[in-house]
Amino acid sequence: MELAPGDVFAGYRVIRPLGSGGMGSVLLVQHPRLPRQDAMKVIHAHLSADPSFAARFEREAELACRLDHPALVRVHDRGCDEGRLWLTMQFVDGPDLDAVLRQEGPLAPQRVVRVLEAVGSGLDHAHEMGLVHRDVKPANILLARGGTGGERAILTDFGIARDSSSSRPLTDTGALLASLPYAAPEQLLDRPITGAVDVYALGCVAYELLTGRRLFDQQSSLAVMGAVLAGPRPEAWDALPPGRPALRDVLRRALAPDPDDRPASCAALAAAVRDVFAPAPTTVSSGRAPVAAYPGPPPPGPGPVPPRPGQAGVPAWTAPTVAGVPGPRSAPAGPYDTGPPSGPYDTGLPSGPYGAGPSTGPQGPPPTGPQGPPPLPPPAGGSRSRPRRRWLWPVAAAVVLLLAAAAVGVVLWRPWALDRPASVTADVRAGGVELRWQQVEGAAGYEVHRDGVPLGRSDGTSYLDTDVGSGVRAEYSVAAVADDGERSDLTTAAPVVSALHPVGDLSAEVLISGVELSWTPVDNAGHYEVRRDDEVLDAQAAGTTFLDEDPPPGRHDYTVVAVDDSGDAPSSSATVPLEVSPWLAAADLAAAFNALVPPAPGPGGWGDATCDLSEPRSTVQAVAVIVCTLPSGIYATFVQYPDQAALDARIAELDGLADPALTTTAEGGWYRQSPPGVDPAWEAWGPVEPERRLMEIHIEWAGHTVADLDAAWYYAAPWG
Repeated sequence: MELAPGDVFAGYRVIRPLGSGGMGSVLLVQHPRLPRQDAMKVIHAHLSADPSFAARFEREAELACRLDHPALVRVHDRGCDEGRLWLTMQFVDGPDLDAVLRQEGPLAPQRVVRVLEAVGSGLDHAHEMGLVHRDVKPANILLARGGTGGERAILTDFGIARDSSSSRPLTDTGALLASLPYAAPEQLLDRPITGAVDVYALGCVAYELLTGRRLFDQQSSLAVMGAVLAGPRPEAWDALPPGRPALRDVLRRALAPDPDDRPASCAALAAAVRDVFAPAPTTVSSGRAPVAAYPGPPPPGPGPVPPRPGQAGVPAWTAPTVAGVPGPRSAPAGPYDTGPPSGPYDTGLPSGPYGAGPSTGPQGPPPTGPQGPPPLPPPAGGSRSRPRRRWLWPVAAAVVLLLAAAAVGVVLWRPWALDRPASVTADVRAGGVELRWQQVEGAAGYEVHRDGVPLGRSDGTSYLDTDVGSGVRAEYSVAAVADDGERSDLTTAAPVVSALHPVGDLSAEVLISGVELSWTPVDNAGHYEVRRDDEVLDAQAAGTTFLDEDPPPGRHDYTVVAVDDSGDAPSSSATVPLEVSPWLAAADLAAAFNALVPPAPGPGGWGDATCDLSEPRSTVQAVAVIVCTLPSGIYATFVQYPDQAALDARIAELDGLADPALTTTAEGGWYRQSPPGVDPAWEAWGPVEPERRLMEIHIEWAGHTVADLDAAWYYAAPWG
């Protein structure tokens, strides 16, 4: 189903398409009740019908809708209509960075810094909410009008599972959610995913914005995967802007193979890039102390000027963020800026030398109005005595002490603190790990962590982790969360080892030699157990294929069990049903000539023939071969070919042996016979019926002529 302009889907009217990909399409739609246009993502029907995909889509859409950050596209609603999952989000009318790079080439460093700071701040907000983007790339970063520099960087496509093709999403199974040139090594190796993958991808984006080229620009998917795992080539760094040797070190750290070696957050990476391009400090000829060379006037009067935000000892929160993220004293610059700053270090007091807030820095002098008067020039002699405002310093000092105590983890007495959850248990299930705990009075919900990383939220007292991995040792913790965001201490359950995943893509194919099973390997599985119904065929299968050489006729359930050699991880199994004919892969061939062939291998064929499966005697590949031996010595062979090309090759093979004078080919049928004097005499032909078009009948009789064959078999047998 392709939606066109004017169509109504889930109550929304389609205005025009915005794009499409392997997971579905994105449309500009009109809200059914509000005077607002949204962007709607509509997932393909085959993915929407996948229960595991639908569950992940629901879970991640629920998490994404809780994100509230000016650099992240806001998710509005989601649902399922006409068998297709859909999600609506904020429509951003502006190009993406991939298109900007194609049109303009590399971006100016300060513009790159603005983008990285905005997107990095948004990603860190999402990580705090327990959500990892996993597909950060220029095509997912939109540039909206407004904000510093005339544009705001906004990250889209957040947390919704995608198929994998490279700049395409990566896998058709959805096992890997990333675009290849920006995927961290742990994503390709199916290792635990943390916010470090977004740090890695943001490093790739920074390189591409500064150079105008991808860091990993190989042509094939396999080559890109190999390049990512091997690391950037040394000559790749030569494309970076010259004269900034520290930039190479910053990006190398962001792209470290080990997630623990990367910057601690996306904002930390952005700050490091910002510092690389910051102007060097200068001195003033009047003899004053060094003045930091960044925009904005220095504070009046002699004495040292506060160092530039981001330098050692100066908290990064004194620096203004850009691209839609307001600084501590910036005025509202867009729809997200709703008032004075509310960051953890903002006291609400006036900035500058008379207040307790950070110095004005690049933002210029404090604004007039409710936030406080502009600074007055100091009296002669440099005195800054302001008796009327001395009361602010103790207040500010108290606030700073409280904030510092919170920052270093000092536990203050809080009579309102939530109790932490009691009796947290982790039980391993076939579908994941189920957590349970006791209800906490005053809790509005609960936050679940796996191995110290936020995993998700729960409104009740249980949580099912379906993404834990196969045979993975994990430790879970749960904290209670109040309506105002207050969190309790974590309660940690005893470590568990998750169940092995079932084997993937289990298939059973009937061959001439038996039933062949095949499957994809399971992480951390030591071996596999293969069963037919209740019978164990192989208890220690080491590979990913198995041949059942003597299956009895009838319907069977073939099961493959993944087993952990250590016994720590519970086993799991997958089953495929299969109907097995007595003739195995020759079932269709036997049915096509049921007047000549018995119901099962053995006696009972026409003319008291005994029939059995056989391998083809020609050099041409065949799907199935049945050979029947009559008491008279006549051999009748029935052959089925996989396609017309194989049959044509067989006819060409016979043309080199047949009597040219008696070779015939009619519409839908053909006939060949041996030349006179050849012993044994033989005949071969193809039936004209459509259901037998790819089949051959071959008869031969030693010590006799073709005329004898015609009399005893060709004209007598009910083959046609």
